[in-house]
Amino acid sequence: MASQVRMNPQRRVGKIDRRRPSVPRENKRHQDHNCCSIHCPLLGYYGHMSNNPVGWFEIYVQDTNRAKKFYETVLEKKLEKLGAGDLEMWAFPMQPHGEGASGALVKMEGVSSGGNSTIVYFMSQDCAVEAGRIASAGGRIFKEKFSIGQYGFIVLATDTEGNMFGIHSMK
Repeated sequence: MASQVRMNPQRRVGKIDRRRPSVPRENKRHQDHNCCSIHCPLLGYYGHMSNNPVGWFEIYVQDTNRAKKFYETVLEKKLEKLGAGDLEMWAFPMQPHGEGASGALVKMEGVSSGGNSTIVYFMSQDCAVEAGRIASAGGRIFKEKFSIGQYGFIVLATDTEGNMFGIHSMK
């Protein structure tokens, strides 16, 4: 199905490009629905969502160096220091006009790490690869790679600061 999806260059709103994929005639009735936050179960592709529900995330930490080393090791990505006044912040790699959300590790006086009810999911080609680096980086696997049906697979783990996070992949 993904090979049948084409970008429709005629769909533009103002100066912001809000293109949506055009769909084959037999699926035309799904062209204007808004279920494409990450994966559209009706069309079977990773679609563009013009209004991402998440624009930024923050993972609160107590030991910035330890947390930074953990995420750089597991994700094999370098974090970048942000100038944020009294806050100590290390941002995950971001592309300002790319899809999805970025965020940062944050150390803020009076805000503790762990024990929260929000889970951030990092995207991956195969979540088992990153899961294989978690323990050696100082984290713990909470639940090994498991299927979430047509939506792919996830791994749940805790970082060095006690925060639970997920890794998602389609294989």
